[in-house]
Amino acid sequence: MTSVVSAGEQRRFGALVFAGGALGAFLRWAFTVDTGVAGSLWPLLVVNQVGAFAMGLLVGALPFVRDIGRDGSPGRRNRLRVSLGTGLLGGFTSYSAIAAATVQDAGGVLGPVVYIVGTVVLGLGLARAGMWCGERLVPGDGHVEGEDV
Repeated sequence: MTSVVSAGEQRRFGALVFAGGALGAFLRWAFTVDTGVAGSLWPLLVVNQVGAFAMGLLVGALPFVRDIGRDGSPGRRNRLRVSLGTGLLGGFTSYSAIAAATVQDAGGVLGPVVYIVGTVVLGLGLARAGMWCGERLVPGDGHVEGEDV
């Protein structure tokens, strides 16, 4: 089912993505700088795996989040999805950083291949684990009280 979103709401979504993305990119930068492992790919690997798990957690939990905000307006799930998923986690994780750092820092022929394949496989596993956890955050049958199914 596709919902129609007004131009004003699209602009608000854009602002949420911008704010979340700026925070996520800053957090990635801060983590990779503050680890003290200069020139290492490991901080980036950790960031992307944490991000994969967090994205899975978000995707798994969103269906159980009440869609009506405190002010009575609908669309709370979409606001969370764009601010936390597209924005925060999109800025926090980075495919382009993985690609560039791997080519630059992994060395040799086998190193980059192992790093990229390992990143993707581990990320897929952690995203699925996050979804599993997110789906279980709500006790009971998963039905959000006060909403029709």
